[in-house]
Amino acid sequence: MDFLRFLLRLPLLVLRGIYWIVSKIVGDVSWSAPRWMRATGSGLAYTGRGMRAHPGRSSAIVIALAALIGGGGWGYHWYENRPRSVEEVPVAATVSGPPVKIGRASCRERV
Repeated sequence: MDFLRFLLRLPLLVLRGIYWIVSKIVGDVSWSAPRWMRATGSGLAYTGRGMRAHPGRSSAIVIALAALIGGGGWGYHWYENRPRSVEEVPVAATVSGPPVKIGRASCRERV
């Protein structure tokens, strides 16, 4: 059991070691989330609170979205596989008429 726990913690230990080496070379690096990320997180938290407060409405919205997405997928599949008219290959033909004859002699002989 301890060996399994060690294997699960091994990636974290490796990352801590890398962080320790980098912090000795570069120094301490601090990061704070940008404003848009904090706003997105608070908006998602607000949405989660609303979903917990109104589970019936939330489930109806989720079912409606699933139906819209499924209907859109089905509509796209239908559009791609609908019957199409057959395109016929155009035919190129040359037609030559019979030589013109006047009487017994051809036109070329009279001139």
